[in-house]
Amino acid sequence: MDRGMKVTLFALFVGLLMVGCGEQAKKETWIKELITTGLSERNDVLKDDWAVDYDVYRDGKNHGVCYEYVTRESTEFDSDELKAGLVSLVRTVTLEDSKTKTAFENGIYFRFIYKTQGGQILGDQIITPSDL
Repeated sequence: MDRGMKVTLFALFVGLLMVGCGEQAKKETWIKELITTGLSERNDVLKDDWAVDYDVYRDGKNHGVCYEYVTRESTEFDSDELKAGLVSLVRTVTLEDSKTKTAFENGIYFRFIYKTQGGQILGDQIITPSDL
């Protein structure tokens, strides 16, 4: 391979890396914005009598945002009904908020966790674009 071909291939490789890094940076920004927005709604969530605590955080190192609710009482959740309700909620939010829609369509998922005050998980659902 001659020098010109090596330079061209190197330039293409660097360009692909930059595009990949740019996408990763966008995902990081979207995740941070979703967490900030979610946390800003904490007081409103806690006004509802059923929740005693609420947190929003990144789902580990994954491209997801967790919305964690600690319930006042140990409520039974039907998994299918919970999923259907959350899909409807996410569909509504993505229709009303373009930033959330863009983040969701570009690989950011939402995870909803419902726990008792003792830490028992009552419901845990992940909503992805394929669920809509």
